[in-house]
Amino acid sequence: MTEKYIKNNYQNIIKYENVIENRKVTEMLNLDELIKENKYNLEMCKKYNNRYILLEDSYAVDLDLD
Repeated sequence: MTEKYIKNNYQNIIKYENVIENRKVTEMLNLDELIKENKYNLEMCKKYNNRYILLEDSYAVDLDLD
């Protein structure tokens, strides 16, 4: 997620944080920490040549799994 995406969709990120991962303890996600963590994750993907999907404006992803 880009910083812009996080800022524009922060309330939905909070609202749906447990949809995929069922966390036992939920703490309020701090906006600045979330942005920082996502920047780090993207840097690591690039550093190790991992594939990634970067959400910028909307969450519409068409994956080619081959």
